[in-house]
Amino acid sequence: MNYLFPLAEKELSAFVHAVDQLFGSEQAQRSALDWIHEMDVMNWPVGDAIPNWRQATIKASTQLCSSHSPAGKNDADKKAQTSAYCRGG
Repeated sequence: MNYLFPLAEKELSAFVHAVDQLFGSEQAQRSALDWIHEMDVMNWPVGDAIPNWRQATIKASTQLCSSHSPAGKNDADKKAQTSAYCRGG
């Protein structure tokens, strides 16, 4: 099972970095906790199959986009980036 942690850490790190860039460090910390929660409650595969960490990222992103606004709300570039992030583009 220890071989799974580097893969999960890589996915979580990329997600937190993106959230930090768009929403700031406080939101990145909250989103990291959301991601960990989603990882904890996701359906784990049986046997040696590798979990789909992207599921946790998608669910944590959905929570983020539905309940939080970006840092620097008056910054048009940030608004555009956030809108694109939440639309998946």
